[in-house]
Amino acid sequence: MQSSGAVVLVDSRGERLIVAYTDPELPSAADWLEPKSWGDAVLCDLTWPEGALRCLHAARAAGIPSLLDADISRHASGTVAAIVGAADHVIFSRPGLAQFTGTDSIEEGLRRARRASHTLVGVTDGADGFFWLEDGNLRNALPPRVGVVDTTGAGDAFHGAFALALAKGRPVVDAIAFSNTVAALKCTRPDGRAGLPDPAELRNFAPGLDLDWLVAGA
Repeated sequence: MQSSGAVVLVDSRGERLIVAYTDPELPSAADWLEPKSWGDAVLCDLTWPEGALRCLHAARAAGIPSLLDADISRHASGTVAAIVGAADHVIFSRPGLAQFTGTDSIEEGLRRARRASHTLVGVTDGADGFFWLEDGNLRNALPPRVGVVDTTGAGDAFHGAFALALAKGRPVVDAIAFSNTVAALKCTRPDGRAGLPDPAELRNFAPGLDLDWLVAGA
């Protein structure tokens, strides 16, 4: 077996291309996975379906909010559908939504993806921001305008920030504004993890954003 790996290419406009490899011989069983201590939110993606399903089902049983990062997947559509249905909050990438629903329309795609069990289903679309359905209507929140240096990790930054906001009990609209800001500021810096902002940098970048909850009790 080989470890997973990826090559990231970034062009002069800051747009990135990721070429990833995962050994198909890696074991997939998740019956050994028994989380002993939950936090205040659960974040999963589609990389390991068995593990994601086990964690999402356990989170729902424990009454803990969960978030699925739904990007393009190499797994069968039925497997992906089961994972999408198991999460409370599902945030697709634009390509991931198109792959899952078979349409390039954001609104139609979200309607096809939405399940009765979902608290939120939405999609990130780069500089065009975040789209989601609310009371049957399509809504959009634009991110702050920035000079883009490197988009590597922007989606991960958005999902991680959203999961943190869920863990802190923030309303959906506040979580979206926070996540848009974190992802936008990340794009002004090179690299993925190294480009993530801290609370002080967020305050300087967006002084009007309520961040008191972010450090409360820390």
